[in-house]
Amino acid sequence: MDDLDFEFLRSNIRKERIRCEMTQEQLANQVDTVTSYISDIETGKKKPSVKMLYAISVALGTGIDRLIFGNDHYHTDSLTKEVMPIFEAADEKKRSFLLMVLSDLSKDYDKCIH
Repeated sequence: MDDLDFEFLRSNIRKERIRCEMTQEQLANQVDTVTSYISDIETGKKKPSVKMLYAISVALGTGIDRLIFGNDHYHTDSLTKEVMPIFEAADEKKRSFLLMVLSDLSKDYDKCIH
C-alpha cells in the first residue's frame, strides 16, 4: 500500500463518513476501534491497514476502491452514473436482490439477442 495516495484516501474516508451522517465515534464503534484512531486516519497521522480499510468500507456501505480512487472510478458512463447510486444506497439484502434481478435480466436479454 506504499504507492497509495493516502492524502486522497483519508479525504475520501472523511467524505464518505460525512455522507453517511456518521460521527467519528460511530464509525469507530462499527469497526471496533477507538475514536482517536479514526481521527488519526482522517488527519493523516496514521495509515489504515488493509483489514481496517475493509472494515471502514463495510461500515460506510461502500467499496474499498471507492475510498481509494473516489467516485469517478465507478462512474465510467452515464448509465453507470444512474445505477451506482441506487446500488450504493441499498443495504446488503437489497444489493443481493438487485444483483439477482440484473443477472436474470442479462440472461433474458442474451436469449432475445441470440
